[in-house]
Amino acid sequence: MKRKQTTIFQCFPKFSPITTTEEEPGQAAVLKVTENEPGATANVPALQNQPVSSQNNECLSEEWVHFKIQSSDSSRSTSLASLRNKIRRHETSRAHKIAQELTEKGGQDLVGNLVRAVSETVFAETDSVFRTAYYLAKMNQPFTDHDSLIELQEKHGANMGTSLHSRYSSTKIVEHIAKEMQKKIVHSIVTSSSKLSVLIDEATSAGLVD
Repeated sequence: MKRKQTTIFQCFPKFSPITTTEEEPGQAAVLKVTENEPGATANVPALQNQPVSSQNNECLSEEWVHFKIQSSDSSRSTSLASLRNKIRRHETSRAHKIAQELTEKGGQDLVGNLVRAVSETVFAETDSVFRTAYYLAKMNQPFTDHDSLIELQEKHGANMGTSLHSRYSSTKIVEHIAKEMQKKIVHSIVTSSSKLSVLIDEATSAGLVD
């Protein structure tokens, strides 16, 4: 006589096929139920037989990956206890926790976040260099002081990057700032529709001698 198999639907009747448990506050979903294989199963996102951690060589068992967790004991109470025990051991296993971490990281834009972080760092470094060059121009200091001022700021803990430290770079930075300031002033005058006046002072010219 064939022994009766106890399914996870009998163990947890509130679960329906192809359903994942709803997450409780502070707790990730553990169960996934399917009818594709005989018997009941509990599963995390399938990773085939590949290790979920190369460092510790952690692997998910084939039974959990392919929905084959079941109990064949004839006693219903023993079968339910066995299924609960298997689910609990799997939930607290290192492989399951690593799989959950990989699933969570898979939904994050790691590359995008890394690019944004690097860009913000580079922008901050460039901003500090631009302010140094602007200070030299405003205070009528020679551009040869640009490199020494950057070195001084670095000794005080400022992150000045590794580029745009030369006198030539300082000159080009000031030229760029001057052009942008000129554009801003002209745009402000044009958009404000302000009245313009021209003052001409008459004077004799020694060059015009009959």
